Amino acid sequence: DQVWLPLPVGQITCSWCTVTILALAWDSERRQLHVAGKFNAIDGGNIPAGLAVYDQDSGHLVAHPGGGLSMNNITQDGVGTAAQFDQENGVLYVMGAFERLTSTNEECLGLAAYEIKTGSWTCLADPAHSVLPTGGGNMLLTPYGLLVAGKTTSGTTW
Repeated sequence: DQVWLPLPVGQITCSWCTVTILALAWDSERRQLHVAGKFNAIDGGNIPAGLAVYDQDSGHLVAHPGGGLSMNNITQDGVGTAAQFDQENGVLYVMGAFERLTSTNEECLGLAAYEIKTGSWTCLADPAHSVLPTGGGNMLLTPYGLLVAGKTTSGTTW
């Protein structure tokens, strides 16, 4: 008897937008659900935008340990549109409408990887092969690598 039920945890909100959860990625080893989308608060408390994590063992939804996503102007929130989790390597891949990673303030145009064990980000966006997420922009982790879909930027060589 499997039934779809909402998580009995904190409420995700947004100070400037309609909350939209756009991607979920499950880490079975740590029993954590990574949440990406358009939001910037949990239970009325501001968090770095676009990312959160639900820990099944504690039952809490909290700000993502890797921080959040922003635009070049760090006061403008970024949005996570896709997420994939590489269970073997403990890496969360995030795609979205963002230009910076809030934990490092590093410029990163829409595609990054977060290594769980080290707590560090790697920007994967390459200006020569960059894509911007679209309404249907997505990515897929395969044995051959990470495949991304979206709109190519004007400076790409695609």
